[in-house]
Amino acid sequence: MKNDKCMFYCTILKRTKKEIVILQSFLSESYETILEKIKTSWPVVIIINDAQVLTKIIGNKRVQIDDKNIISSGFPNIDISNFYYEIISSEDTNLISICRKSHVDEIIQRYISNKLNVIDFSLGNSKISSAIEFIEEPNFYTSNAMIELSNQTISSIKIINDIDVHNYDINGLEVSSNYLLSFSGALDAILNFGTTKINFIDKKTELLSTFKNTRFFNQFLKIGLITILALLLCNFLFFNFYFEKVKGLQETAQLNHITKSDIITLKTEVEKSQQLADDILKNNVSKSSFFVNQIVKTLPQSIILSELNYQPLQARVKKEKPISISDDIIVISGTSNDSDLYSLWISNLEKNDWVQNIEVTDYSDISKDLSRFNLKIQLKSEN
Repeated sequence: MKNDKCMFYCTILKRTKKEIVILQSFLSESYETILEKIKTSWPVVIIINDAQVLTKIIGNKRVQIDDKNIISSGFPNIDISNFYYEIISSEDTNLISICRKSHVDEIIQRYISNKLNVIDFSLGNSKISSAIEFIEEPNFYTSNAMIELSNQTISSIKIINDIDVHNYDINGLEVSSNYLLSFSGALDAILNFGTTKINFIDKKTELLSTFKNTRFFNQFLKIGLITILALLLCNFLFFNFYFEKVKGLQETAQLNHITKSDIITLKTEVEKSQQLADDILKNNVSKSSFFVNQIVKTLPQSIILSELNYQPLQARVKKEKPISISDDIIVISGTSNDSDLYSLWISNLEKNDWVQNIEVTDYSDISKDLSRFNLKIQLKSEN
């Protein structure tokens, strides 16, 4: 809080192999601005330092070491079960900050509901303990307080509304007094000093566990998607390799009149490639693979295919134009040296329960013993 306004002082740190760097520090009066600048995958530490947080310093000689006695000495009339507390203890003093649980939980829930990963929170100026050992000045300032040190421990703290900006060298990093608390909170998340006494360790553990589980799930999901895409790509390349090999052997058959054994070998390789593709996709065989297999396995030796196109394009692919395909259509082209076997082959194809009809779009003689043909197979729609 500053001048009765809620101010958000944010510091984003990044840890590299050798150092910690400040990625960004920014001030906002709007909660929405924070959501725009903080990625949902980042861990977040909230420093609650508004008017709802009460802070006192008491001497160690007046109380025992027990936390409840310390709280009772500083705030004798409160029901501690309704408050979160955080204590910085030294040989001579105890800095106590308390805040109602309902207020803290409401703030945390607001961040969580906007997909931010809150892993920790702190009350008042307590997190400054994480940076004290790096500050050389005996007196220094945060966004709303002046803090005096004695033997590297806090001896007094004064809440001040209007404070001039001071800059501090924190182990080589220049940090403004306005961002010293948020810097300390982020630093503690990285280095895990854990120098304060708290009664919300269970809450902190729950927040950290939720973050770790979320991060694990997201990483597992990414790895799973990458693995699936890699398998699909391998399957595509694998099947495409065999498809091109089939096409190459068919072209060779036209020129060199390959023997029956070559065709049988080719069919065997196609069946092997289909079986391997089936194993990779766990029986999720594509429609095109099914139709190609059904057509090829009934193919007479007298027929050589030059084209087998499942759901061909209706027009050439053009930039910034939608791709249009002929649904439920297979186009087949090739040559035949036996018209009777050619007719029988078409008749057998028409008997398949997935065939609606077969249209001969072209049939012409190339030579006395060789004819060229084009077929269009209309498939039965599943709808």
